[in-house]
Amino acid sequence: MNVRPATPADAAEVARVHVASFRDAHAGLLPEDFLQALSVDAREEMWQRMLTERADTHFLFVAVEGERIIGFTAGGPAAAEPPGYCGLIFTIYLLPEAQGQGAGRSLLERTLQEFQQRQCLRVILWVLKENAKARGFYEHMGGQLVDEKQEAFAGVPTNQVAYAWQLPA
Repeated sequence: MNVRPATPADAAEVARVHVASFRDAHAGLLPEDFLQALSVDAREEMWQRMLTERADTHFLFVAVEGERIIGFTAGGPAAAEPPGYCGLIFTIYLLPEAQGQGAGRSLLERTLQEFQQRQCLRVILWVLKENAKARGFYEHMGGQLVDEKQEAFAGVPTNQVAYAWQLPA
């Protein structure tokens, strides 16, 4: 397994992984009709735009096994809330069959390294509070629970929690 920066040519495969892993990670947590309506084509367009139009501020890494992308992570500037964080991990997803084999660790470590290289030392991510598997992973990787919010997602109210990392200078 290898982690590398994504290229625009990876957008279709990233989109496939995104839809499959998002459905798996959120089964029972978000409405089934929302999950089934996720479009690989729409996600491909979204990732293509990020890899071309936002490449100066955002980044995307892929985990590759052989020739196949099995996971990815994306990051960039943090939003205003909560204050004090310069970096936001937008997403980290792995195909279900790739979980528990070190790819998630490698992706998260590479993402944190990228923020550190950009002199962004306070990084945050948001996850559904009920997503115990993801939360356990973030805690295992040193993430500190720092905030909580309620926000509508997929037409339903959700509880979200934030994990943060303070990186060395």
